Amino acid sequence: MALKREALTIDREYLRLTELVRLTGLSQTFVRQEVQRGNLEAFRVGRAVLVPRDAVDKWIHGDTPTQRVAA
Repeated sequence: MALKREALTIDREYLRLTELVRLTGLSQTFVRQEVQRGNLEAFRVGRAVLVPRDAVDKWIHGDTPTQRVAA
């Protein structure tokens, strides 16, 4: 039985961090580190960590202001 992969389409203005992890297949640790490094914009509302949809698009396409290049 094959698992269905969800399309990476975002219908809302904000995603919970856990939703972003599930949609991208990346680890929660990595995504949280990207937020801490300033590479992915996010904010907390109560217990939820929310990521703006446009920040996800910029992050995926490498358009972050703090994008680092390995030396």
